[in-house]
Amino acid sequence: MGAGTIGNLISQVALGRGARNLLIVDRSDCRLNIARKCGIRNTLNTSKENFEEAVKRVFGAEGFQVGIEAAGAQAALSALVNGIEKGGTLIMVGVFAEPPQIDMSVVCEHEIRVFGSMMYKHEDYLKAAELIAAGKIHTDPLVTEHFAFERYLDAYKFIEAQGDRTLKVMIHL
Repeated sequence: MGAGTIGNLISQVALGRGARNLLIVDRSDCRLNIARKCGIRNTLNTSKENFEEAVKRVFGAEGFQVGIEAAGAQAALSALVNGIEKGGTLIMVGVFAEPPQIDMSVVCEHEIRVFGSMMYKHEDYLKAAELIAAGKIHTDPLVTEHFAFERYLDAYKFIEAQGDRTLKVMIHL
């Protein structure tokens, strides 16, 4: 859940590490188009298609065993909790504006493992650099625009004006 920079990169790493099938979900066609440019085949815009139907379309009757919440949205979290297979693993990466609510009766009854993730270790940076250098992670489509340092205010105005049509804006020193 979430096709921003973090959700996109997590998806690319999952595919690079052997995920058989993956569905990236967002409400922004722009972000989903960028995901496809990065090699992520299966996308879902939840404003156009139902999550449960898309899960059946992509995963079939098997469903999905791992869900990653990278949107910081209550609706995304609820859909993952309610849709993940019994015994599945849910990883929380997104930053929520308000404390999220999780239906613990579903978590307990379905024996869902819930993990939080936010910090990085030095080894993570080394592995990320290795994957990028090997061409297994595509970063160029994630950069929306470049600005010279002298135009940093223009960069922030650009980000504000573009909204969900921007991922990363680079300010060059």
